[in-house]
Amino acid sequence: MILNAKSLREQVYDYIREELSRGKLTPGMAINLNGISQELGISK
Repeated sequence: MILNAKSLREQVYDYIREELSRGKLTPGMAINLNGISQELGISK
C-alpha cells in the first residue's frame, strides 16, 4: 500500500499558494497564523 500523505509544511504551503491564487491573500498582507491553523486543523 502506497500512502501519498503531505507533510504539514506542504499542506500549509499549498494552502497559502491557493489563497494567493484566489486573491484572498495579497502580497504584503499579514498572514493570520491562528486562522490558517484552525482552517487546516493543525496546531501552530
